[in-house]
Order: sequence, then C-alpha cells, then structure tokens
Amino acid sequence: MSFQFDFETSRHPWRPLDWALVALIVTWGAVWHLPHLTHSFIHNWDESMHQVVSRGVYDTFFYPHMYVDPIYPVTDHSKWWYADAWLLKPTGPFWVNAVMMKVVGVTPAASRLTALLGELLAALSLFALLRPQARRFWATVGALGFLAVPYSWTLIQGHMFGDVTDTTLVGWVTFAVLCLVWAVERHSWRWAFAAGVATGVGYLCKTQLALAPLGVFGVMWLLGLVAFSPGPRLRHVLAMYGGFFAAALPWNLYCAYAWPKTWNAMNAYTLGHFGKDTGTDIGSWARPADAIFNEVNQLELAPLPVAVAALTVGWLFWRALTKKDPLSVALFLWLGSTWFVHSVAHAKQPNHVWNSAPAVFAALALWGKDVWRAPRLAAAAIGAFATPLGIAHLPQLAKWREALPAVLDETRRLPGLFEGLALAVGGVGVVSVLLFVPFLRRWLAPLLAFVANALVLHVLLWAAPTALITQRDSKAQERHHSHTKDVGLALDAALPKKSVLWADLDADPPSAHLHYDLMFWSGRMTYRRGPDLPAAQAKGYESFLVTPAAAPFEPIVQVPAHAWLRAYDLSKPAALPDVPQGAERLEVKQGSLTVLGFGAAPVAATRDRWAFFVRPQGVPHELRVGFVTATGTETVVVSPEASLVGRGRLADVAWFVMPVVGPPRAAVTALELDPAAPTKLSAAPR
Repeated sequence: MSFQFDFETSRHPWRPLDWALVALIVTWGAVWHLPHLTHSFIHNWDESMHQVVSRGVYDTFFYPHMYVDPIYPVTDHSKWWYADAWLLKPTGPFWVNAVMMKVVGVTPAASRLTALLGELLAALSLFALLRPQARRFWATVGALGFLAVPYSWTLIQGHMFGDVTDTTLVGWVTFAVLCLVWAVERHSWRWAFAAGVATGVGYLCKTQLALAPLGVFGVMWLLGLVAFSPGPRLRHVLAMYGGFFAAALPWNLYCAYAWPKTWNAMNAYTLGHFGKDTGTDIGSWARPADAIFNEVNQLELAPLPVAVAALTVGWLFWRALTKKDPLSVALFLWLGSTWFVHSVAHAKQPNHVWNSAPAVFAALALWGKDVWRAPRLAAAAIGAFATPLGIAHLPQLAKWREALPAVLDETRRLPGLFEGLALAVGGVGVVSVLLFVPFLRRWLAPLLAFVANALVLHVLLWAAPTALITQRDSKAQERHHSHTKDVGLALDAALPKKSVLWADLDADPPSAHLHYDLMFWSGRMTYRRGPDLPAAQAKGYESFLVTPAAAPFEPIVQVPAHAWLRAYDLSKPAALPDVPQGAERLEVKQGSLTVLGFGAAPVAATRDRWAFFVRPQGVPHELRVGFVTATGTETVVVSPEASLVGRGRLADVAWFVMPVVGPPRAAVTALELDPAAPTKLSAAPR
C-alpha cells in the first residue's frame, strides 16, 4: 500500500519570512515573561528547593545537593527535603541553572531564564512542526498561544505547581516530537537519533515524564509494519533508542552507583505517583480518573475551555485515522498517551501533563486550516467555546451532568466539560441537518469556519494574554517581599565557607520556605530551629544565628540596615547591640512601642523595603506607619508576627525588626508614627 503524502512540504526551505516569524515568537515570549523575572521572592516548594539545588550544583557541579554536609545524620533517604545528595528530580536543569549563574550571578533569575529558554524551545519546535501543514500563520498562532497562557508564566516564575524542570521537559519533548516526525518524513536515521538524544535530555529534566516520544516512535513503527500509516524503519527506531540511552544512561548509572540508597528511595517515590504502594508520600494530589479532563486542564490551559481541550484529542484521533500522515499520528499518540497514562496514575498535577500541552495548541492551529473543509468540526469547536453560555443559560445540562456514572466523579461535580461537549455534539447535529439544504451549505460552511477561527484567535491572542496580565499583577505585592536576600548576600560574602546558619524563627513568610531561601542566598546550610552548637562543632562548622531581634552576640556588621533579619556570631557573646550602623535614627513612641530607627533600600522602581527597629514594652502590638510623599500619605499596618517570631517571644527585647514595603525613601518627606505629629525626614542619604 502506498501513502499519498507530500513529504516535500516538510522539507520546504526556510525563507526570510520564517526567520522573521521565529524572531516574532521569541519577542512575544520575552514581552510576556521577561518583566519581573529578576525579583527576589522565591516561592515555596518547587522553586524554593530547586533554587537551593541549583546553588548546590553551582558550588559542586557533579554533586547535586541541598545540604552539602548535613549536621544531622541522614537516616531516611526518602525524606528528600533534608537529604545530602538530591535526586528527587534529575540534575539536567540544575546544571543549566548553574551555568546561567556563572553568567548572570547567583540570583533566582538564572533558573527563571533557563525556564524561559525551555518554553521558547517548545514554542519554536511547535512552529517548525506545524509550518508545513498548518502554514505559517496558524503555526505562529499556535506557538504564540502556547507562550501566552497564564500557566506558562506560572512555571517560568516557579509559582507552586512547577518550574524549570517542567519547562525544560516540555522544550525537549516537543523538540523530540519534531525530530521524530522529520525522521519519518525524510527516512533519516540522523533525525531519529536526534529525537532520541532530545528525549534523553528530557529524561535528565524529569525522568519518566519524558518517555512519551519513545512510545510514539515505537507505535508509529508498528503502524508502518501493518501498513496503516508511514512509519520509521527498524534502524530508525534503534537509532532513536540508542540516542536516548546515550544521553540519559551515563548520569543515571553514576547516581545509582554513587548514592544507591537515595537513588532507590527516589525511584520508589516516583512510582508512588502511579498508585504503587511504595510507602512514600505523594502529597495531596490524588485525583479521580477524569481529573485530567477537568481540574488539571482547567488549571493548565485556562482560559481555554476544558471541552475545547478534550475536543482536540478527539480531532487528532480522527485526523490520524483519515489522513494517516506522520504529523497527525504523532500528535495524537503524544497527547492521547500522555493523558491516558496520567488518567490511570494516582496523582494528577497540572505540571505532570504540561509536557504534552503543545499538542493541544498544535491541534488548535490545525483547526485554523481544517475548519474550512470540515463544517462539522467548526460547529463542534463553536459549541465547545460556548461553554460559559451553556453553563449560564441551560440549567438542564447541569441536571444531566449530575446523572453521569460515579466513575466520572469530577465530570459530574465540575461544570464545564459536560456542558461544552453537549453543546459541541448539539452543534454538529444541527449543522449536519442544515448541510442537506444546498442554499445553506454555500454560506453556512464558510461562516462556521470564520466564527471558529475568530474564537481560537480571540482566546489565544487576547483572552490568554489578558489572563496572564491579571495573574502577573496579582503577584505584584508578593514579588517585593524577601526576608532573606539582603541578609543572605551579606553572609555569603562575610562568613567562612564552613558555616551553618540557625534561623531561630517561629514561622515562614507567606508562600515561602525561609530556610531554603536563606540557603540559596547565603550558600550556607541553614536549619530553622534553635542553635545546636555541639552538633555543628562535631562536624567542624562555625555557628551563626539569624533572627529579627537583638541578641547577646557579636553582630555581623556587613548585614545592611534595611535587611529584614539580623545575624550574629554564636561563638562571640557580647552585650546587646544598638540598632545597626547605617540606620536612620529616630525616637518616636507609638503606644507601647518605641521606633528607634529604620533602614530602606529599593526593591523595585517604585517600592522600597523598609526595616523599622522597634523596642517594645511588654508584648508588642501592631505598628502603624504613614509614608508622607508629595502625592499623599500611604499607610501600612504591620503585625509583630511579620518579623516571623511570635509576639510573645518578642516581649521586652531590646529591639526587633518590623518589615514593611513602602514608597521609595527618596520620595518620603515624613513618617506618621506618632498620631499627634508626623516625623519629618531629611533628604534620603546617597
């Protein structure tokens, strides 16, 4: 059986317009993701720990770690949050982060730039993948839409659900799919080998989540054997698998040899996500089978309606059955297998399937061309995009949804998927009837195609960037907070390498893990607990205390006055210190508090971090600060707990730091601390 497919299309030479579109895609990604990339706030969980590991790899390139030499013995290697060698995720992204730190410095921006490069690699690979069949316009739209969804920003910035490991993974997996499609179309073992290497590098980013291209290529080979569609030859399959093992195997063998207990524990943890009883905690993301099509896609692909996402895999399946071309087959296998495997898996998080998200945008781009010849597809797309209207105006759909089988737990409970698919099916039915009328057929098909394309363009190029802006703005205040950057950088420069920090605090800042953040900035092991000098001395480490309050030890004078935490040498007892050198002195009472002074330094173009040194009489209360500027007064009320120590422990200390984000010091002419009279300030010191 011969296949009628225009292989020459995929080999069409790139012209200046193509490179201009590549520049457009890169510029688009930079516009949405470069702003605020350098901010100093480090989000808890993924970004917090991965920044520390990146710093560890920066210091010792082939020893990924958080704690380089733990003070306390590691007895349970499954507890990756305090283990020595850190193998919860592969080291690939952290190597790149470490190299990036050599270029831009030890800053969270190094990891975020690596994350952005991963997303750009995926977008550019998507453009190259789609260009032959979807043509330049829709290939560009697909790439731009992928970069514009808010979840892309979430990952690049490292907010909670994932970060650089997921963005580098999606970049290499998408590039691998591009290479394997080219390998089939061009009968090239070189492109097959490149697909394997790309998959292997993806495995070094996030282990088993990178394996989809291996399965896709293997199934395409089998489909070729049964003459269903063009497939690779056996030597191409062997070349791909050889490239994979060449890239992924050496480092994994080394890890298994160098740290066998940790290696085995981390493999057990990974298997735990698939429901295997390994005795490991996989977190709170256990979800029913249909969660991928509801909760996960709703979080990951918003503002794209979940019914539209579900339709894409159905359309790719139909396209693969009818066209039998390598692109359609590969896209369906990539997206379908990823969603299926993770529907079977026990734990389901949005970042678990982000590595196949480009296939959704590829399907949307292919719609742009296909709907002109397939009015039923256009009708289905319009119905799915009309999901909000169905939820709002067709309450009967909700009753039908609740009658679904219990196995579809989230589909029964969550509005969206059922309503959208019902409208899609209804639209197909209505249009199928109308197409029997010759007069209607002439104008109905192009009208439906136009509306469907307009909806895709609206969501990808308008609604998605608008939602991204909203999400980015919602984090504006959070970006200005960092208890650890100023003190950490000072300690990195001032302390001996064999030092350990004891952060004697009662709480973490909101959405942060302070001891990990302090480890990143200082490059020193940090424990959030009271000092344990004997344990540190037994390992040959000097001990330093980090706290917001005055302590009876010699202060580390290099810590600037505007830092929100202070540091002391626990080996040198001393009298209680005065407020730090460099602070602007005051003596203003507010209730039972006396404000002794403050330090301030820029954190953004229009914001400063302020540290107020406050002496309490008894248990401290809230501090009210009014910043008087030429444009008015900005008032901030700060709780003693913002210092990260409970107010009961702060009673009658010599002073402690109250952290505030406020206007630039240069713009503030007076502080309203005393309700009776504002305290006038001199010009800001240069």
